[in-house]
Amino acid sequence: MTIILPFPGGVTAYLIEIAGWYWKECCCPLCQGGTHRQGKYLRCVYSETECFVIPIFRRYCPHCRVSFSFIPSFIKPYARFFNSYRHGLFERHLLQKTSLKQTPAQSAGPGLNSVSITTFRRWLKRLKDTATKANIQLVGQLLGFQPGLILPKTTSSGPGLLLWAGKLIHSIASAFLPDVPVESLGVFDVLNLILPADLWV
Repeated sequence: MTIILPFPGGVTAYLIEIAGWYWKECCCPLCQGGTHRQGKYLRCVYSETECFVIPIFRRYCPHCRVSFSFIPSFIKPYARFFNSYRHGLFERHLLQKTSLKQTPAQSAGPGLNSVSITTFRRWLKRLKDTATKANIQLVGQLLGFQPGLILPKTTSSGPGLLLWAGKLIHSIASAFLPDVPVESLGVFDVLNLILPADLWV
């Protein structure tokens, strides 16, 4: 099972703080019982300009017999690129109307990391598959917070609406996540803290 931990300072804060956090007591999210430390594994993650090797810590609940991996909010579970990088590509393609082939190419440059067109297509398909259900949740939450909200015609459905709703929720994130310091979280970071696990973007 995966649990997303908010890390507003990004990867730098994570690398400093995570070792201390690992030694703190942690309750099981299923039964609220005590858990045991269960080691860590390392993952390479990429921003546009750098590669980081970060530890992913695990805990085990002896009551539920379930292991938990604690993923920092700046990446999606199993992802190798930061949420901010993926969000930038989606914005470029879906909102700025950059062609599918040009979108990853525009993010590349000397010393910059980039994804292949095939990988970007796979990301885009996954986002489109998730968008319908995620939009119902996000727009419902926005309408509950701002009744009478008018949706933009240009992004009336699909991933375009998801990006629009995500940016709006990001701008008022403290209302949705009152206990999380959200100032330096990205759009996808905030959405993954709000959405259920099967709709993480």
